[in-house]
Amino acid sequence: MPRSSGLDAMLKPESIAVVGASRDKPGASWVDMFGQLVEFGYRGRLYPINPKADVIRGYKAYAGLPDLPEPVDLVIIGLSAPIVPWILRDCVATGNRNVHIFSAGFGETGEDEGKALQEEITKIAVEGGLRVIGPNSMGVFSPRLRLVTWAGAPETIGSVGILTQSGGFADGILGYGSQIGLSFSTVVNYGTGLTVDASDLVEYLSEDPETDTIGVYLEGVADGRRLFEAVSRTTPDKPVVMVKPGASRAARRTAASHTGSLAGDDRIWQGFFAQSGAIRVDSVQDMAHTIDALKRLPRPAGHNVAIIGTGGGSSVVAADACSRAGLDLPPISAEARAALRETIPAAGNIITNPVDAHDVMTDPEQMPPVLEVLSSQHYLDMVVVYFHIDWMYDVAPDRIAALATFLAESGSDHMNGKPLVATWRSYRSGPEYRQVIQEMQEILVGGGIPLFPDIDSTARTLARLAGYSTFLASAKAT
Repeated sequence: MPRSSGLDAMLKPESIAVVGASRDKPGASWVDMFGQLVEFGYRGRLYPINPKADVIRGYKAYAGLPDLPEPVDLVIIGLSAPIVPWILRDCVATGNRNVHIFSAGFGETGEDEGKALQEEITKIAVEGGLRVIGPNSMGVFSPRLRLVTWAGAPETIGSVGILTQSGGFADGILGYGSQIGLSFSTVVNYGTGLTVDASDLVEYLSEDPETDTIGVYLEGVADGRRLFEAVSRTTPDKPVVMVKPGASRAARRTAASHTGSLAGDDRIWQGFFAQSGAIRVDSVQDMAHTIDALKRLPRPAGHNVAIIGTGGGSSVVAADACSRAGLDLPPISAEARAALRETIPAAGNIITNPVDAHDVMTDPEQMPPVLEVLSSQHYLDMVVVYFHIDWMYDVAPDRIAALATFLAESGSDHMNGKPLVATWRSYRSGPEYRQVIQEMQEILVGGGIPLFPDIDSTARTLARLAGYSTFLASAKAT
């Protein structure tokens, strides 16, 4: 039985006690965890613990853990660091085995007092058999259970699981991911990872039927071999997308001060990614777009891409972006050029790769045969439609939404099972441009077509998608 097997009650608790619950306030602040649970509508049993209160937000308050009518599935501690050891001893004595420590001020400070407290709570947790998320942790988010301890979490239930040492990263991926159409099963900000760390959580989500894709923000890990084995077992069935900072000396120093983690030699991590099949990304945005592509798109057979858009200079820039990312833009064959010429007129339109086709970008009715021809070429694995918002707005502003609507409603029907994505560029400001961009985004995201904010992020994401496909093919062959 994996060490992660006991985490179900902790991550899907039916009862929660909040030690240090704030007394009634007009609205929940970001540090009022009990208030957040109440306002988000947590569906389990709630027990506020505060010896100075009788009732908090309509719930009977208790003086301490020994006064509760039952051991709970999860204890959340929101008191100052020096008090945490006392509460952990109460957890051991009362049989409350699952703990989330929100409090900071331990080993991550680098100071002697914080290090001593870290050693003390570690000893209590290990000897007492406690599963501890934190310290310095925002905790668990589950939209299915209406469980969250921070403000602004989305309500939509999905299948993306996120594990992160950074609370800010958790908030960022929820916010940006929601904008591009992602929804989540479980998000865990585990902070320092006292007795529950990335290895435990990857093992858990690998077996979780509500999760099909996993994102990880990792600053450091105590047992690298165990994490490697957990990720390697997971990636053939569920993609693992990971931000692993620490390539620079400054990043390693910052990680040590943030969660007390040792980032490790980046050359070792390069090997970790190459061998485990985990997909390395660099930011919240990169993770969100990569997960979005993995969930929405078919697996490409290779790294060859075709781009259709407008503007010769932009085509050169796009070709460079693809080359930097590790994608190839093969030339269009003579036979395919002839077939495209049946739709694309010669005047002002250049059939190379990228395809510069002004007429097609402003007349969605011309796009189906173009997609059919490009996607039917055996040497092309993916197609990108590149919106030049400024030019399209000048020529025919209503055609931006029209083209987006075609792609969203039926674009994939003309792709012969190959991936289709969209990207855009705009160098003008003004409410009219923001409005058409927002409309385009809503149409494409709602229709399941991944949309990228620039050609560089498009190329990086498609290269990662192709790399993961290559990994799966290799894993299947062995």
